[in-house]
Amino acid sequence: MESFTDKLVYIVPSKLPDELISSMVKYVGEKSYKSSAVDESFRGDHNAVRSSQTSWLDWDEWIPGIIHNMMITANKEYFNYDLTHFATQIQATVYTGESKDHYTWHTDGGKGVMKSENDVILERKLSCSLLLSGPEEYTGGELQFHYNKNFFYSTRPSIGQAIIFPSWVPHRVRPVKTGKRISLVASMNGPCFKYLPRELYK
Repeated sequence: MESFTDKLVYIVPSKLPDELISSMVKYVGEKSYKSSAVDESFRGDHNAVRSSQTSWLDWDEWIPGIIHNMMITANKEYFNYDLTHFATQIQATVYTGESKDHYTWHTDGGKGVMKSENDVILERKLSCSLLLSGPEEYTGGELQFHYNKNFFYSTRPSIGQAIIFPSWVPHRVRPVKTGKRISLVASMNGPCFKYLPRELYK
């Protein structure tokens, strides 16, 4: 089994082509959305509270393949984790200024989302957030990361830019003040790490 590395956030150096981004925005804009205003304290990860609209992409749609390639490439270049497949369907998420949508500190991985497959315990290991709104289209909505006292990072990515990070790293989306922030969110499974940060098991 593998151990953690100190590599926490990978910004894909080049964004997707404008024509492809436009197709993604149009496609995602035609999906049906449901409210995801929930209290996720049951997971035990920082008592996360979420307010947004979400929709799930089917596996046979064309977007998952693009995101899968992004994550596999980033993993080979930067993280070198043992990955198997997507943990869940890709989620399209909309945060609006009208509702002051946000997502408080949380992790995508850890004890609450482990599962067994063919007698192997899998967990979410790598996550991706692909922005389909440019920073000029909304205010607020910063994607922020922290780990211990030594790491803090805040970003408002360009449209078509992907941020890839370990699923165990605490992160949040700050309240959107005006406009609309649209993103695609994905995570990939793999065999459990050799060890996890102690706080994930509390």
